[in-house]
Amino acid sequence: MKSATLALLLFCCISITSAQSSIWEGYLHYTKKDSLKLVLAVERQGDSLSATLDSPDQYAFDIPASKIVFNEQHLSFEVKSLDCRFEGEKTGEDIAGVFTQMGKSLPLTLHHTTTRKKLVRPQTPTPPYPYTSQEISFTDRFTGTSINGTLTLPERGKPKATAILISGSGWQDRDETILGHKPFLVIADALTREGYAVFRYDDADVRIVNKLTTQDFANQVTVILDSLSQISELQSIPMGIIGHSEGGLIAWMVAAKDKRVQFIVSLAGVGIPMKDIVLEQVLQLSVHEKLDIKFIQGTLHLNNEILTIIEKSKNAETAGDKLTKFLDDYTKEMTLEELKAYHLTPPERVASMRQMLSPWYFYVLKIRPEKYIKKVTCPVLALNGDKDIQVGGVENLRTIQNILKPNALNQFKLLPGLNHLFQECETGFPDEYGEIEQSISPKALEEIIGWLDKLTSKAN
Repeated sequence: MKSATLALLLFCCISITSAQSSIWEGYLHYTKKDSLKLVLAVERQGDSLSATLDSPDQYAFDIPASKIVFNEQHLSFEVKSLDCRFEGEKTGEDIAGVFTQMGKSLPLTLHHTTTRKKLVRPQTPTPPYPYTSQEISFTDRFTGTSINGTLTLPERGKPKATAILISGSGWQDRDETILGHKPFLVIADALTREGYAVFRYDDADVRIVNKLTTQDFANQVTVILDSLSQISELQSIPMGIIGHSEGGLIAWMVAAKDKRVQFIVSLAGVGIPMKDIVLEQVLQLSVHEKLDIKFIQGTLHLNNEILTIIEKSKNAETAGDKLTKFLDDYTKEMTLEELKAYHLTPPERVASMRQMLSPWYFYVLKIRPEKYIKKVTCPVLALNGDKDIQVGGVENLRTIQNILKPNALNQFKLLPGLNHLFQECETGFPDEYGEIEQSISPKALEEIIGWLDKLTSKAN
């Protein structure tokens, strides 16, 4: 489950010239003190023009522009995957304009440069691959949206099993790309080389995802199971789910009622209620930032009160009214400095309430994982890292093991030295994720493949 520290707003921009391929950079100042460096690489091939965007501060690279309009003085572009656009005019050697994302606009000026930082991610697979890949789409009958993904198949023979990869919370592409890492691409590549079929898929458009709940995501998996079951190469072999973080919760929800799920690999999966996970995240991050103990206690109390109000409210409108009254009372004696310290200034309150009362947050906070875990009957491999700050490994793994029905094939392992992304790390805190070159520990991959091999050998 990605924590709030990872919910960074990626502002992006591109710039182009009509003369030749080039590189441009600029800084988007989203507060008085904070900014994001943006780098645009432009490529011209004949009459065709393309561009890719980098946000080095967020370890985001090679994001393609979906639309570009350009002439000698004007540039406009759109990046649909990030719901953003840019309008700019040439001013001397620079391009000055306005960048807009999700309704918020900021000025941005781009300057020509000759350097571009390249990301080092040695585990990311590159073609040619010793297996086949198929781009396939399904229509989600519940939402009417498309489910677009990649199915990888061994080149020879029938696959040992089919694994559906389900990503964590927040918008994710099929590779679960985060900070330049593509862990799902690495997992799919490793499994397919070992004889497994793997399907991984993009979340719906970000504007649609923001209106969906965890139950909607579980319904999508049902559609995927329906569709994959019709593919001849995948019939008569086990089909299961590999879910990361919230994806593990979705796996419990689907498998609790759909016996077509014949195995689950839970990666940093949740077993305890979401409120407890959020409060533990707040505690861990506050300690990491070396905040005063009294301030930490106050922050935990505040968050517990807010989450309890949402948890007990029947709908988001009621929760909003109760939260407004609570926060009005809570802050009426606070100084401006205290409001800033607790992130309770009027703009911050509006932003926080918008997030907490969103369909996804309001729904997921009410989910009790135990309700679904106790109904799961298929074999389960549950892996958690002992340095996971976002979903505490010890407590969640113990809870999952205690709730699941006994099965001789079940395995529960706390992997030493691994964080929420299953990287080998020092502290486990999110600020390390991008600095680490490793995308996923080979130890975790070995555990997954070894367990699946034992499972499929018994099935055959």
